[in-house]
Amino acid sequence: MKKISKLLFFVAVGLVIASCGTENTTQSTEVLPSVPSDTSESENSSVEMEETDTEETHEEDTPEASDLKRVGEAGYGFVDIPSDWVNFQDVNATEDLRQYSDLTGTSIITLFVMEDSPNDAEQAASNSWAGMESNGAVDVQGAIVELAGYETYQVYGIYENVGIMLVTYHFEDEEGKLHYISAESNQGGIVQVIELVEDTFSLTE
Repeated sequence: MKKISKLLFFVAVGLVIASCGTENTTQSTEVLPSVPSDTSESENSSVEMEETDTEETHEEDTPEASDLKRVGEAGYGFVDIPSDWVNFQDVNATEDLRQYSDLTGTSIITLFVMEDSPNDAEQAASNSWAGMESNGAVDVQGAIVELAGYETYQVYGIYENVGIMLVTYHFEDEEGKLHYISAESNQGGIVQVIELVEDTFSLTE
């Protein structure tokens, strides 16, 4: 994982998730960018993003290239996943997502794109932030990172009740389409899932 302040990030993951349960879930904790309501925004809905360009090293087992397969779809983007991962469908999803998971449904990568979003990437990240908190996530934080060459708003938080960390990415491409990518897993898998997204995601196959 190259684009996030990894040392502080992984320390935070270790401290918070270590205290969580290890129960697996087959229900994704996704919080997709939401359309703003007609009511005025509260001052607290704004996300304060922090520029993070420090590169740190982290020792973590990652699959060999021969153990990966490339998945995705034009428009949504493409990402490498372990060869034993499968297509995944969140039973609560109302959007047309592209999702992939390990066989337990614990580690999940989601790709989503909106062609005519009323939000820009920053507002979408703000919505994700608010959605995470309203759904029970703790220690929700944000940063500005680079993903596939795009300035990207990142939001992440911990769902303590199931021991899952969710990391979301929001950016706009050259055509103005809003992209949402997420990585989620438990303590044992989150580092690998984040690295798969940050190291292999692109809009081209």
